Amino acid sequence: MPRRLAVILAMTALSAPGLARAADAADSPAPVATSGHWYGWQTLAVDAVAVGGLILNIERSTGETGLTNAAALPAALFWLGGPSIHAMHRRWAVAGASLALRIAVPILVGLNTGLTPEHEFSGREAGWGAIGGAVAIALLDGALAWESGGSQATAPPRAALAVGPTASVTSSGAQVGLVGVF
Repeated sequence: MPRRLAVILAMTALSAPGLARAADAADSPAPVATSGHWYGWQTLAVDAVAVGGLILNIERSTGETGLTNAAALPAALFWLGGPSIHAMHRRWAVAGASLALRIAVPILVGLNTGLTPEHEFSGREAGWGAIGGAVAIALLDGALAWESGGSQATAPPRAALAVGPTASVTSSGAQVGLVGVF
């Protein structure tokens, strides 16, 4: 049950900004952009769920195995959550950089911390190192999540279309899909 709740919260956090933006765009005229705003709370919320899932996974693992196959969902949420939010804010370069850092840094930090002084590899230590790298990148990503408004006389109209991911986990399996507002 807690895993299902975590998945539902994560997918809601991923889809809510785009769906809310589409509903606002359909109901009201485009606002005049005069200054920027910080949307880092959106990336940090998704990252908190993902890192929490990774921590639960490593704590439930036995012995020196580190992260298990059950870490795939929170890892995918971490890798794609922040970049998806940047993309929803139309910050394509930041989304690409975020994706690259989210994949590379946790893996490199994990591999580095997994090596013991005796030149043996500890999967559990590597898992904790990867989580540390993920937290560092999540904080950096949240700090860089500023959307500039510029000084336009009128803002361009926004499309009334938003698509977001959804997932459902039951005792008999899992489903993933997309939801949208048209």
